[in-house]
Amino acid sequence: MCGFAERRVTDYKVPLLINFKDGNKKNWLLDNLEMLCYNHFFLHVGNIFTDKQLQHIEDYNPAPTSTQAVDWEMDDWYKEHFTNLGLIDNDPEAGEEFISKF
Repeated sequence: MCGFAERRVTDYKVPLLINFKDGNKKNWLLDNLEMLCYNHFFLHVGNIFTDKQLQHIEDYNPAPTSTQAVDWEMDDWYKEHFTNLGLIDNDPEAGEEFISKF
């Protein structure tokens, strides 16, 4: 609708949503489908998530607690890629004034 085609930094995918023009999610005819950016989907269709889905999203806390260990690590290619994009600062003290450890 708006021509949005900006790709995400992490996986280069374009975040678009499928909208069924007639509201029938079983009608997969091409003339009934349109790709909308998140903003146009919200403006023309409504909320993306139901209230129940939002409750689960808001209750979800992905941050590990002191008893949980981090179960993932970033490989060297992604570290270099994010550093080149300016998303990772190798200075361990950078951002300490903004991030609370509590």
